[in-house]
Amino acid sequence: ADGAFAANTAVAAVSAFLRTVPQGTPISELVEQAIARAQDAVLRAVDEKMPGEAPGTTIVVAILEGRSLAVA
Repeated sequence: ADGAFAANTAVAAVSAFLRTVPQGTPISELVEQAIARAQDAVLRAVDEKMPGEAPGTTIVVAILEGRSLAVA
């Protein structure tokens, strides 16, 4: 179906989430939560705007803080 729609939805969800997290949250938690938010956003958007369709996307989230890097 519409992979670009799913990708844009996922990126917007991750971006919005990362702007709202409190300082000091461990980056390993942030990447896990960001991926979960992206998945939830895509599933919700598909249900609302494209019922019966199954668009999908692949997403990678990487967060660098000081000398620590978390990737999912």
